[in-house]
Amino acid sequence: MSKKLFLFLFSNIIAITILFNNTFAQNKEEVYVKSAYKPILADANKILSNPKNDDTAGAKPKMIYLFNPVKFDFKYKVASINPAKVSGVPLAKLYKSLIKAGYGNYNTPYLEIFVNSLRSSKYSMGTHFKHLSSSANFKNFGYSGFSNNNASVYAKRFYGRYILSSEAEFDRNVVHYYGYDTSEYRKNHSEMLSKDAIKQCFVFIKGEINLASNYTDTIHSNYSANLRYYNFSDIFNVGENNVLFKGSVSKYVNVDKQLENEKLIIPLVINYNNNTNFATGTLNNTLINIKPQLNFSIKDLKMNIGLNTFIEAGDESEAGMCAYPSIDANLSIVENMFIVYGGIDGNDARNSLKSVADENPFISTPLKLKNTYDKFDFYGGVRGSISPKIYFNARFINRNLKNLLLFTNDRYDSLKATQDIYNMFDVLYDEAKLMNICGEIGYQNSEKIRFSLKGNYYKYDMEHELKAWHKPLYDFTLSTNYNLRNKIIAKLDLIALGNHYVKTSDPLNRIKEEDGIFEINLGLEYRYTKIISIFLNFNNISAARYYKWNGYPSQGFNFLGGITYAL
Repeated sequence: MSKKLFLFLFSNIIAITILFNNTFAQNKEEVYVKSAYKPILADANKILSNPKNDDTAGAKPKMIYLFNPVKFDFKYKVASINPAKVSGVPLAKLYKSLIKAGYGNYNTPYLEIFVNSLRSSKYSMGTHFKHLSSSANFKNFGYSGFSNNNASVYAKRFYGRYILSSEAEFDRNVVHYYGYDTSEYRKNHSEMLSKDAIKQCFVFIKGEINLASNYTDTIHSNYSANLRYYNFSDIFNVGENNVLFKGSVSKYVNVDKQLENEKLIIPLVINYNNNTNFATGTLNNTLINIKPQLNFSIKDLKMNIGLNTFIEAGDESEAGMCAYPSIDANLSIVENMFIVYGGIDGNDARNSLKSVADENPFISTPLKLKNTYDKFDFYGGVRGSISPKIYFNARFINRNLKNLLLFTNDRYDSLKATQDIYNMFDVLYDEAKLMNICGEIGYQNSEKIRFSLKGNYYKYDMEHELKAWHKPLYDFTLSTNYNLRNKIIAKLDLIALGNHYVKTSDPLNRIKEEDGIFEINLGLEYRYTKIISIFLNFNNISAARYYKWNGYPSQGFNFLGGITYAL
Protein backbone atom coordinates (compact mmCIF):
# COMPACT_ATOMS: atom_id res chain seq x y z
CA MET A 1 0.00 0.00 0.00
CA SER A 2 2.85 2.39 0.73
CA LYS A 3 4.50 1.68 -2.68
CA LYS A 4 1.31 2.27 -4.54
CA LEU A 5 0.74 5.52 -2.66
CA PHE A 6 4.25 6.71 -3.37
CA LEU A 7 3.95 6.01 -7.12
CA PHE A 8 0.58 7.90 -7.25
CA LEU A 9 1.97 11.00 -5.61
CA PHE A 10 5.14 10.98 -7.66
CA SER A 11 3.29 10.72 -10.97
CA ASN A 12 1.00 13.61 -9.99
CA ILE A 13 3.92 15.86 -9.11
CA ILE A 14 5.53 15.21 -12.49
CA ALA A 15 2.26 15.97 -14.32
CA ILE A 16 1.75 19.26 -12.45
CA THR A 17 5.30 20.30 -13.22
CA ILE A 18 4.90 19.65 -16.94
CA LEU A 19 1.58 21.58 -16.98
CA PHE A 20 3.10 24.59 -15.22
CA ASN A 21 6.00 24.71 -17.61
CA ASN A 22 3.70 24.60 -20.61
CA THR A 23 1.56 27.42 -19.26
CA PHE A 24 4.49 29.64 -18.41
CA ALA A 25 5.93 29.00 -21.86
CA GLN A 26 2.61 30.08 -23.49
CA ASN A 27 2.57 33.37 -21.52
CA LYS A 28 5.89 34.21 -23.01
CA GLU A 29 4.54 34.13 -26.56
CA GLU A 30 4.77 37.32 -28.69
CA VAL A 31 1.53 38.70 -30.18
CA TYR A 32 1.48 40.96 -33.26
CA VAL A 33 -1.66 43.28 -33.69
CA LYS A 34 -2.36 44.16 -37.30
CA SER A 35 -5.65 46.23 -36.87
CA ALA A 36 -7.79 48.12 -34.16
CA TYR A 37 -10.13 46.17 -31.93
CA LYS A 38 -13.73 46.11 -33.12
CA PRO A 39 -16.25 44.93 -30.51
CA ILE A 40 -19.30 43.14 -31.90
CA LEU A 41 -22.53 42.61 -29.91
CA ALA A 42 -24.53 39.57 -30.58
CA ASP A 43 -28.20 39.88 -31.50
CA ALA A 44 -30.62 39.83 -28.54
CA ASN A 45 -33.56 37.51 -28.50
CA LYS A 46 -36.78 38.99 -26.93
CA ILE A 47 -38.71 36.84 -24.55
CA LEU A 48 -42.27 36.97 -25.82
CA SER A 49 -44.02 35.65 -22.76
CA ASN A 50 -45.20 38.14 -20.01
CA PRO A 51 -44.55 37.33 -16.39
CA LYS A 52 -47.56 36.43 -14.33
CA ASN A 53 -48.34 35.37 -10.87
CA ASP A 54 -50.89 32.67 -10.51
CA ASP A 55 -52.72 32.98 -7.20
CA THR A 56 -54.07 29.57 -6.54
CA ALA A 57 -55.65 30.46 -3.20
CA GLY A 58 -57.84 33.49 -4.33
CA ALA A 59 -58.85 34.38 -0.76
CA LYS A 60 -59.16 38.07 0.21
CA PRO A 61 -58.36 38.87 3.79
CA LYS A 62 -61.09 40.66 5.78
CA MET A 63 -59.68 43.71 7.45
CA ILE A 64 -61.16 44.93 10.73
CA TYR A 65 -60.34 48.41 12.06
CA LEU A 66 -61.04 49.44 15.61
CA PHE A 67 -61.30 53.18 16.54
CA ASN A 68 -61.07 54.46 20.04
CA PRO A 69 -62.19 58.16 19.97
CA VAL A 70 -60.29 60.36 22.35
CA LYS A 71 -61.14 64.03 22.97
CA PHE A 72 -58.13 66.22 22.43
CA ASP A 73 -58.10 69.12 24.85
CA PHE A 74 -56.93 71.99 22.64
CA LYS A 75 -56.43 75.35 24.25
CA TYR A 76 -55.49 78.34 22.14
CA LYS A 77 -55.71 81.96 23.10
CA VAL A 78 -56.35 84.32 20.20
CA ALA A 79 -54.26 87.41 20.40
CA SER A 80 -56.08 90.73 19.82
CA ILE A 81 -55.29 92.71 16.68
CA ASN A 82 -55.52 96.47 16.56
CA PRO A 83 -57.97 97.77 13.92
CA ALA A 84 -56.48 99.05 10.72
CA LYS A 85 -56.27 102.80 10.36
CA VAL A 86 -56.31 104.82 7.18
CA SER A 87 -53.59 107.38 7.43
CA GLY A 88 -53.68 110.70 5.69
CA VAL A 89 -57.51 111.06 5.62
CA PRO A 90 -58.50 112.85 8.84
CA LEU A 91 -62.16 113.41 9.67
CA ALA A 92 -63.53 116.80 8.79
CA LYS A 93 -63.83 119.15 11.73
CA LEU A 94 -67.35 119.68 13.00
CA TYR A 95 -68.66 122.87 14.57
CA LYS A 96 -71.20 122.97 17.35
CA SER A 97 -73.19 125.91 16.06
CA LEU A 98 -73.98 127.93 12.95
CA ILE A 99 -75.41 131.45 12.86
CA LYS A 100 -76.91 133.08 9.78
CA ALA A 101 -78.08 136.68 9.91
CA GLY A 102 -79.15 139.11 7.19
CA TYR A 103 -81.35 141.93 6.10
CA GLY A 104 -83.26 142.80 2.91
CA ASN A 105 -85.53 145.34 1.31
CA TYR A 106 -89.18 145.61 2.39
CA ASN A 107 -87.66 145.89 5.90
CA THR A 108 -86.87 142.15 6.04
CA PRO A 109 -84.70 140.95 8.95
CA TYR A 110 -83.49 137.34 8.96
CA LEU A 111 -81.88 135.24 11.71
CA GLU A 112 -81.25 131.50 11.89
CA ILE A 113 -79.30 129.56 14.54
CA PHE A 114 -78.27 125.89 14.59
CA VAL A 115 -76.71 124.23 17.66
CA ASN A 116 -75.78 120.53 17.48
CA SER A 117 -73.67 117.99 19.32
CA LEU A 118 -70.43 116.73 17.82
CA ARG A 119 -69.62 113.19 16.68
CA SER A 120 -70.75 110.51 19.06
CA SER A 121 -71.60 106.82 18.77
CA LYS A 122 -74.08 107.08 21.65
CA TYR A 123 -76.24 110.15 21.05
CA SER A 124 -77.06 113.13 18.86
CA MET A 125 -78.94 116.25 19.85
CA GLY A 126 -79.47 119.79 18.68
CA THR A 127 -81.73 122.80 18.40
CA HIS A 128 -82.82 125.19 15.67
CA PHE A 129 -84.30 128.69 15.64
CA LYS A 130 -85.44 130.81 12.69
CA HIS A 131 -86.99 134.24 12.25
CA LEU A 132 -88.01 135.91 8.99
CA SER A 133 -90.32 138.90 8.77
CA SER A 134 -91.24 141.71 6.41
CA SER A 135 -93.11 145.02 6.56
CA ALA A 136 -93.99 145.29 2.88
CA ASN A 137 -96.66 147.71 1.67
CA PHE A 138 -98.29 147.74 -1.75
CA LYS A 139 -100.05 150.72 -3.26
CA ASN A 140 -103.86 150.52 -2.93
CA PHE A 141 -103.64 147.37 -0.81
CA GLY A 142 -103.75 146.69 2.91
CA TYR A 143 -100.73 146.14 5.12
CA SER A 144 -98.98 142.98 3.81
CA GLY A 145 -96.37 142.40 6.51
CA PHE A 146 -95.70 138.88 7.79
CA SER A 147 -93.62 137.16 10.44
CA ASN A 148 -92.46 133.52 10.53
CA ASN A 149 -90.90 132.12 13.69
CA ASN A 150 -89.78 128.56 14.34
CA ALA A 151 -88.00 126.87 17.25
CA SER A 152 -87.27 123.15 17.56
CA VAL A 153 -85.15 120.77 19.59
CA TYR A 154 -84.35 117.11 18.97
CA ALA A 155 -82.48 114.28 20.70
CA LYS A 156 -81.46 110.85 19.49
CA ARG A 157 -79.98 107.95 21.49
CA PHE A 158 -78.20 105.02 19.81
CA TYR A 159 -78.46 101.63 21.47
CA GLY A 160 -77.14 98.29 20.28
CA ARG A 161 -80.17 97.16 18.33
CA TYR A 162 -82.51 100.14 18.30
CA ILE A 163 -82.63 103.93 18.18
CA LEU A 164 -84.72 106.14 20.46
CA SER A 165 -85.44 109.70 19.31
CA SER A 166 -87.70 112.61 20.24
CA GLU A 167 -88.49 116.08 18.92
CA ALA A 168 -90.37 119.18 20.04
CA GLU A 169 -91.31 122.14 17.83
CA PHE A 170 -92.97 125.54 18.18
CA ASP A 171 -94.14 127.78 15.31
CA ARG A 172 -95.74 131.20 15.35
CA ASN A 173 -96.62 132.69 11.97
CA VAL A 174 -98.38 136.00 11.39
CA VAL A 175 -100.00 137.20 8.16
CA HIS A 176 -102.41 140.00 7.23
CA TYR A 177 -105.46 139.95 4.98
CA TYR A 178 -104.18 142.68 2.70
CA GLY A 179 -105.97 141.52 -0.46
CA TYR A 180 -108.52 144.36 -0.74
CA ASP A 181 -108.56 147.70 -2.59
CA THR A 182 -107.98 150.49 -0.04
CA SER A 183 -109.21 153.18 -2.44
CA GLU A 184 -112.56 151.41 -2.77
CA TYR A 185 -112.69 150.87 0.97
CA ARG A 186 -112.20 154.59 1.65
CA LYS A 187 -115.29 155.44 -0.39
CA ASN A 188 -117.52 153.61 2.07
CA HIS A 189 -115.65 153.89 5.38
CA SER A 190 -114.50 156.86 7.37
CA GLU A 191 -111.43 155.07 8.77
CA MET A 192 -109.01 152.61 7.28
CA LEU A 193 -108.53 149.15 8.72
CA SER A 194 -105.66 148.91 11.19
CA LYS A 195 -102.94 146.26 11.08
CA ASP A 196 -104.48 144.40 14.00
CA ALA A 197 -107.91 144.39 12.32
CA ILE A 198 -106.59 142.34 9.39
CA LYS A 199 -104.13 140.24 11.39
CA GLN A 200 -104.08 136.44 11.45
CA CYS A 201 -101.77 134.46 13.74
CA PHE A 202 -101.21 130.69 13.64
CA VAL A 203 -99.56 128.88 16.58
CA PHE A 204 -98.27 125.34 16.23
CA ILE A 205 -96.96 123.17 19.11
CA LYS A 206 -95.71 119.64 18.44
CA GLY A 207 -94.04 116.82 20.36
CA GLU A 208 -93.14 113.33 19.19
CA ILE A 209 -91.18 110.25 20.19
CA ASN A 210 -89.91 107.45 17.97
CA LEU A 211 -88.46 103.97 18.59
CA ALA A 212 -86.97 101.90 15.76
CA SER A 213 -84.79 98.81 15.47
CA ASN A 214 -81.78 98.72 13.17
CA TYR A 215 -81.13 95.05 12.33
CA THR A 216 -79.25 94.64 9.05
CA ASP A 217 -79.53 90.86 8.72
CA THR A 218 -82.36 88.82 7.23
CA ILE A 219 -83.09 86.79 10.35
CA HIS A 220 -84.49 89.37 12.75
CA SER A 221 -87.67 91.40 12.35
CA ASN A 222 -87.41 95.18 12.19
CA TYR A 223 -89.98 97.40 13.85
CA SER A 224 -90.72 101.08 14.33
CA ALA A 225 -93.20 103.03 16.42
CA ASN A 226 -93.86 106.78 16.30
CA LEU A 227 -96.25 108.77 18.49
CA ARG A 228 -96.92 112.45 17.70
CA TYR A 229 -99.17 115.12 19.15
CA TYR A 230 -99.73 118.69 17.97
CA ASN A 231 -101.99 121.61 18.71
CA PHE A 232 -102.76 124.18 16.02
CA SER A 233 -104.78 127.35 16.61
CA ASP A 234 -105.41 130.79 15.14
CA ILE A 235 -106.26 134.25 16.41
CA PHE A 236 -110.02 133.59 16.15
CA ASN A 237 -109.98 130.82 18.80
CA VAL A 238 -110.27 128.11 16.19
CA GLY A 239 -107.95 125.17 16.69
CA GLU A 240 -107.37 121.46 16.52
CA ASN A 241 -105.65 118.69 18.43
CA ASN A 242 -104.11 115.86 16.47
CA VAL A 243 -102.73 112.53 17.71
CA LEU A 244 -100.90 110.35 15.22
CA PHE A 245 -99.50 106.85 15.73
CA LYS A 246 -97.34 105.19 13.08
CA GLY A 247 -96.00 101.69 13.48
CA SER A 248 -94.61 98.99 11.23
CA VAL A 249 -93.14 95.50 11.37
CA SER A 250 -91.02 94.03 8.57
CA LYS A 251 -89.48 90.58 8.15
CA TYR A 252 -87.68 88.72 5.38
CA VAL A 253 -89.66 85.59 4.53
CA ASN A 254 -89.39 82.61 2.19
CA VAL A 255 -92.69 82.16 0.34
CA ASP A 256 -91.49 80.67 -2.93
CA LYS A 257 -88.11 79.31 -4.03
CA GLN A 258 -88.40 81.16 -7.34
CA LEU A 259 -88.68 84.53 -5.57
CA GLU A 260 -85.82 86.58 -4.18
CA ASN A 261 -85.53 89.21 -1.44
CA GLU A 262 -89.00 88.46 -0.11
CA LYS A 263 -89.94 90.96 2.59
CA LEU A 264 -93.24 91.25 4.40
CA ILE A 265 -94.16 94.72 5.71
CA ILE A 266 -97.20 95.55 7.83
CA PRO A 267 -97.62 99.29 8.56
CA LEU A 268 -100.34 100.75 10.76
CA VAL A 269 -101.44 104.41 10.98
CA ILE A 270 -104.01 105.81 13.43
CA ASN A 271 -104.79 109.51 12.90
CA TYR A 272 -107.16 111.20 15.38
CA ASN A 273 -108.17 114.82 14.80
CA ASN A 274 -110.23 117.07 17.07
CA ASN A 275 -111.45 120.43 15.74
CA THR A 276 -112.72 123.09 18.11
CA ASN A 277 -114.26 126.46 17.12
CA PHE A 278 -116.68 128.93 18.54
CA ALA A 279 -119.29 128.36 15.83
CA THR A 280 -119.77 124.61 15.52
CA GLY A 281 -118.24 123.32 18.75
CA THR A 282 -116.08 120.19 18.67
CA LEU A 283 -115.78 117.74 15.80
CA ASN A 284 -113.88 114.44 16.06
CA ASN A 285 -112.51 112.36 13.22
CA THR A 286 -110.42 109.17 13.24
CA LEU A 287 -108.70 107.71 10.21
CA ILE A 288 -107.10 104.25 10.42
CA ASN A 289 -104.88 102.84 7.68
CA ILE A 290 -103.33 99.39 7.46
CA LYS A 291 -101.41 98.29 4.38
CA PRO A 292 -99.87 94.78 4.48
CA GLN A 293 -97.53 94.31 1.54
CA LEU A 294 -95.02 91.82 0.17
CA ASN A 295 -91.86 92.94 -1.60
CA PHE A 296 -89.99 90.50 -3.81
CA SER A 297 -87.96 90.23 -6.99
CA ILE A 298 -87.65 87.79 -9.88
CA LYS A 299 -84.37 88.41 -11.66
CA ASP A 300 -84.69 91.97 -13.06
CA LEU A 301 -88.34 92.41 -11.96
CA LYS A 302 -89.12 93.96 -8.56
CA MET A 303 -92.66 94.00 -7.22
CA ASN A 304 -94.62 95.27 -4.25
CA ILE A 305 -98.09 93.78 -3.76
CA GLY A 306 -100.45 94.80 -0.96
CA LEU A 307 -103.91 95.90 0.13
CA ASN A 308 -104.43 99.51 1.25
CA THR A 309 -107.29 99.53 3.78
CA PHE A 310 -108.84 102.65 5.38
CA ILE A 311 -111.39 102.97 8.15
CA GLU A 312 -112.90 106.39 8.92
CA ALA A 313 -115.20 107.29 11.79
CA GLY A 314 -116.26 110.54 13.43
CA ASP A 315 -118.68 113.46 13.55
CA GLU A 316 -120.00 114.64 10.17
CA SER A 317 -117.59 112.35 8.38
CA GLU A 318 -118.20 109.87 5.61
CA ALA A 319 -117.80 106.95 7.99
CA GLY A 320 -117.01 103.60 6.51
CA MET A 321 -114.35 101.26 5.29
CA CYS A 322 -112.66 101.09 1.91
CA ALA A 323 -109.84 99.00 0.49
CA TYR A 324 -107.65 99.64 -2.55
CA PRO A 325 -105.37 97.14 -4.27
CA SER A 326 -101.76 98.29 -4.22
CA ILE A 327 -99.38 96.99 -6.89
CA ASP A 328 -96.04 98.51 -7.79
CA ALA A 329 -93.62 96.95 -10.29
CA ASN A 330 -90.41 98.00 -11.98
CA LEU A 331 -88.40 96.13 -14.59
CA SER A 332 -84.74 96.82 -15.28
CA ILE A 333 -84.13 96.66 -19.02
CA VAL A 334 -80.45 97.59 -19.32
CA GLU A 335 -78.65 96.99 -16.00
CA ASN A 336 -80.53 99.71 -14.07
CA MET A 337 -79.80 102.25 -16.82
CA PHE A 338 -83.35 101.98 -18.18
CA ILE A 339 -86.20 100.99 -15.84
CA VAL A 340 -89.88 100.68 -16.72
CA TYR A 341 -92.29 100.98 -13.80
CA GLY A 342 -96.00 101.21 -13.07
CA GLY A 343 -98.75 100.35 -10.63
CA ILE A 344 -102.14 101.03 -9.12
CA ASP A 345 -103.06 102.33 -5.67
CA GLY A 346 -105.57 104.33 -3.65
CA ASN A 347 -105.36 106.71 -0.71
CA ASP A 348 -107.30 108.70 1.87
CA ALA A 349 -105.63 112.03 2.70
CA ARG A 350 -106.27 113.99 5.88
CA ASN A 351 -107.39 117.60 5.33
CA SER A 352 -106.75 119.38 8.63
CA LEU A 353 -106.82 123.00 9.67
CA LYS A 354 -103.02 123.01 9.68
CA SER A 355 -102.61 121.43 6.24
CA VAL A 356 -105.10 123.90 4.73
CA ALA A 357 -103.48 126.91 6.43
CA ASP A 358 -100.02 125.80 5.30
CA GLU A 359 -101.25 125.81 1.70
CA ASN A 360 -103.23 129.05 1.91
CA PRO A 361 -102.73 131.24 5.02
CA PHE A 362 -105.49 133.66 3.96
CA ILE A 363 -108.33 131.25 4.85
CA SER A 364 -111.43 132.23 6.78
CA THR A 365 -111.88 130.07 9.88
CA PRO A 366 -113.70 127.95 10.94
CA LEU A 367 -113.60 125.61 7.95
CA LYS A 368 -115.68 122.65 6.90
CA LEU A 369 -113.10 119.87 6.66
CA LYS A 370 -113.43 116.69 4.61
CA ASN A 371 -110.81 114.10 3.79
CA THR A 372 -109.83 113.62 0.15
CA TYR A 373 -110.26 110.11 -1.27
CA ASP A 374 -108.05 108.95 -4.10
CA LYS A 375 -110.30 106.11 -5.24
CA PHE A 376 -108.11 104.89 -8.09
CA ASP A 377 -104.56 105.87 -8.89
CA PHE A 378 -102.92 104.43 -11.98
CA TYR A 379 -99.37 105.41 -12.93
CA GLY A 380 -96.50 104.35 -15.14
CA GLY A 381 -93.24 105.64 -16.52
CA VAL A 382 -89.57 105.16 -17.26
CA ARG A 383 -86.47 106.25 -15.38
CA GLY A 384 -82.77 105.67 -15.61
CA SER A 385 -79.50 107.24 -16.58
CA ILE A 386 -78.02 108.16 -19.94
CA SER A 387 -74.53 108.29 -18.44
CA PRO A 388 -73.02 108.28 -14.93
CA LYS A 389 -73.70 112.04 -14.80
CA ILE A 390 -77.12 112.34 -16.48
CA TYR A 391 -80.37 110.89 -15.09
CA PHE A 392 -84.00 111.15 -16.18
CA ASN A 393 -87.55 110.25 -15.09
CA ALA A 394 -90.83 110.52 -17.00
CA ARG A 395 -94.24 109.31 -15.88
CA PHE A 396 -97.99 109.83 -16.09
CA ILE A 397 -100.65 109.54 -13.38
CA ASN A 398 -104.41 109.12 -13.65
CA ARG A 399 -106.31 109.82 -10.43
CA ASN A 400 -109.98 109.55 -9.54
CA LEU A 401 -110.54 112.01 -6.69
CA LYS A 402 -113.41 112.53 -4.30
CA ASN A 403 -113.57 115.68 -2.13
CA LEU A 404 -110.81 117.49 -4.01
CA LEU A 405 -109.98 120.54 -1.90
CA LEU A 406 -110.41 123.88 -3.70
CA PHE A 407 -110.23 127.54 -2.59
CA THR A 408 -112.66 130.29 -3.43
CA ASN A 409 -113.09 133.87 -2.22
CA ASP A 410 -115.81 136.52 -2.51
CA ARG A 411 -113.76 139.55 -3.42
CA TYR A 412 -116.57 141.09 -5.45
CA ASP A 413 -119.03 141.16 -2.52
CA SER A 414 -116.37 142.08 0.03
CA LEU A 415 -116.03 145.54 -1.53
CA LYS A 416 -119.69 146.41 -0.96
CA ALA A 417 -120.35 149.26 1.42
CA THR A 418 -122.60 147.12 3.59
CA GLN A 419 -119.85 144.63 4.36
CA ASP A 420 -116.97 145.16 6.72
CA ILE A 421 -115.33 141.80 6.05
CA TYR A 422 -112.07 141.80 4.10
CA ASN A 423 -110.86 139.40 1.47
CA MET A 424 -110.65 135.82 2.80
CA PHE A 425 -110.79 132.34 1.31
CA ASP A 426 -113.19 129.53 1.98
CA VAL A 427 -112.91 125.88 0.93
CA LEU A 428 -115.16 123.78 -1.25
CA TYR A 429 -115.00 120.19 -2.47
CA ASP A 430 -115.72 118.44 -5.75
CA GLU A 431 -115.11 115.16 -7.51
CA ALA A 432 -112.53 115.23 -10.28
CA LYS A 433 -110.44 113.14 -12.62
CA LEU A 434 -106.86 114.30 -12.81
CA MET A 435 -104.27 113.45 -15.43
CA ASN A 436 -100.74 114.46 -14.53
CA ILE A 437 -97.76 114.16 -16.89
CA CYS A 438 -94.41 114.93 -15.33
CA GLY A 439 -90.77 114.68 -16.26
CA GLU A 440 -87.33 115.33 -14.82
CA ILE A 441 -83.82 115.39 -16.20
CA GLY A 442 -80.66 116.24 -14.28
CA TYR A 443 -76.91 116.49 -14.55
CA GLN A 444 -74.32 116.30 -11.78
CA ASN A 445 -70.55 116.48 -12.07
CA SER A 446 -69.30 115.68 -8.55
CA GLU A 447 -69.86 118.74 -6.36
CA LYS A 448 -68.78 121.29 -8.95
CA ILE A 449 -71.86 121.70 -11.11
CA ARG A 450 -75.40 120.40 -10.81
CA PHE A 451 -78.68 121.22 -12.51
CA SER A 452 -82.15 119.70 -12.79
CA LEU A 453 -85.24 120.47 -14.84
CA LYS A 454 -88.64 119.37 -13.54
CA GLY A 455 -92.05 119.89 -15.13
CA ASN A 456 -95.70 118.97 -14.59
CA TYR A 457 -98.79 119.26 -16.75
CA TYR A 458 -102.24 119.00 -15.12
CA LYS A 459 -105.63 118.30 -16.70
CA TYR A 460 -108.69 118.39 -14.43
CA ASP A 461 -112.08 116.99 -15.39
CA MET A 462 -114.45 118.42 -12.76
CA GLU A 463 -117.81 116.88 -11.79
CA HIS A 464 -119.69 120.05 -10.70
CA GLU A 465 -117.34 123.03 -10.63
CA LEU A 466 -116.44 124.75 -13.89
CA LYS A 467 -112.72 124.79 -13.18
CA ALA A 468 -110.19 123.55 -10.64
CA TRP A 469 -109.99 126.89 -8.83
CA HIS A 470 -106.47 128.20 -8.07
CA LYS A 471 -104.87 125.08 -9.56
CA PRO A 472 -102.16 125.95 -12.16
CA LEU A 473 -102.25 124.20 -15.53
CA TYR A 474 -98.51 123.48 -15.43
CA ASP A 475 -95.33 124.17 -13.48
CA PHE A 476 -91.64 124.08 -14.40
CA THR A 477 -88.53 124.52 -12.28
CA LEU A 478 -84.93 124.78 -13.47
CA SER A 479 -82.39 124.64 -10.64
CA THR A 480 -78.63 125.05 -11.09
CA ASN A 481 -75.76 125.00 -8.64
CA TYR A 482 -72.12 125.87 -9.37
CA ASN A 483 -69.26 125.39 -6.91
CA LEU A 484 -65.98 127.11 -7.74
CA ARG A 485 -63.26 125.42 -5.68
CA ASN A 486 -65.54 125.38 -2.66
CA LYS A 487 -65.00 129.12 -2.42
CA ILE A 488 -67.79 130.69 -4.48
CA ILE A 489 -71.22 129.06 -4.63
CA ALA A 490 -73.79 130.24 -7.17
CA LYS A 491 -77.43 129.09 -7.41
CA LEU A 492 -79.93 129.99 -10.10
CA ASP A 493 -83.61 129.00 -10.09
CA LEU A 494 -86.14 129.61 -12.84
CA ILE A 495 -89.76 128.98 -11.77
CA ALA A 496 -92.79 129.02 -14.07
CA LEU A 497 -96.44 128.43 -13.12
CA GLY A 498 -99.24 128.26 -15.65
CA ASN A 499 -102.45 130.24 -15.68
CA HIS A 500 -105.12 129.40 -13.12
CA TYR A 501 -108.81 130.19 -12.74
CA VAL A 502 -110.67 132.02 -9.99
CA LYS A 503 -114.33 131.63 -9.06
CA THR A 504 -116.13 134.92 -8.44
CA SER A 505 -119.67 135.89 -7.45
CA ASP A 506 -119.91 138.49 -10.17
CA PRO A 507 -122.96 137.47 -12.24
CA LEU A 508 -121.37 138.97 -15.36
CA ASN A 509 -118.05 137.20 -14.97
CA ARG A 510 -118.23 133.91 -13.12
CA ILE A 511 -114.73 132.85 -14.14
CA LYS A 512 -111.61 134.97 -13.87
CA GLU A 513 -108.30 133.87 -15.37
CA GLU A 514 -105.08 134.89 -13.64
CA ASP A 515 -101.81 135.06 -15.53
CA GLY A 516 -99.07 132.60 -14.85
CA ILE A 517 -95.86 133.17 -12.95
CA PHE A 518 -92.29 133.40 -14.19
CA GLU A 519 -89.72 134.06 -11.49
CA ILE A 520 -85.92 134.25 -11.55
CA ASN A 521 -84.00 133.77 -8.31
CA LEU A 522 -80.22 134.06 -7.89
CA GLY A 523 -78.15 133.17 -4.83
CA LEU A 524 -74.45 133.91 -4.28
CA GLU A 525 -72.18 132.84 -1.42
CA TYR A 526 -68.53 133.69 -0.86
CA ARG A 527 -66.74 131.53 1.72
CA TYR A 528 -64.05 133.78 3.15
CA THR A 529 -62.86 131.01 5.49
CA LYS A 530 -64.26 127.69 6.64
CA ILE A 531 -66.21 129.44 9.38
CA ILE A 532 -67.14 132.79 7.80
CA SER A 533 -69.09 133.35 4.59
CA ILE A 534 -71.13 136.11 2.99
CA PHE A 535 -74.36 135.48 1.07
CA LEU A 536 -76.64 137.55 -1.16
CA ASN A 537 -79.98 136.33 -2.55
CA PHE A 538 -81.95 138.06 -5.32
CA ASN A 539 -85.58 136.96 -5.70
CA ASN A 540 -88.03 137.76 -8.50
CA ILE A 541 -85.33 139.52 -10.54
CA SER A 542 -87.81 140.15 -13.36
CA ALA A 543 -89.97 142.13 -10.86
CA ALA A 544 -93.09 140.37 -12.14
CA ARG A 545 -96.27 141.16 -10.20
CA TYR A 546 -98.46 138.08 -10.06
CA TYR A 547 -101.38 136.82 -7.97
CA LYS A 548 -101.04 133.33 -6.57
CA TRP A 549 -104.23 133.95 -4.60
CA ASN A 550 -106.97 136.17 -5.98
CA GLY A 551 -106.53 139.76 -4.79
CA TYR A 552 -103.14 139.15 -3.13
CA PRO A 553 -100.23 140.50 -5.18
CA SER A 554 -96.75 139.09 -4.61
CA GLN A 555 -93.69 141.08 -3.70
CA GLY A 556 -91.70 142.50 -6.61
CA PHE A 557 -87.94 142.40 -6.82
CA ASN A 558 -86.45 141.71 -3.39
CA PHE A 559 -83.04 140.83 -2.03
CA LEU A 560 -81.58 139.52 1.21
CA GLY A 561 -77.93 139.67 2.20
CA GLY A 562 -76.05 138.61 5.27
CA ILE A 563 -73.25 136.68 6.94
CA THR A 564 -72.76 133.08 8.11
CA TYR A 565 -70.55 132.21 11.06
CA ALA A 566 -69.69 128.77 12.46
CA LEU A 567 -68.20 128.20 15.90
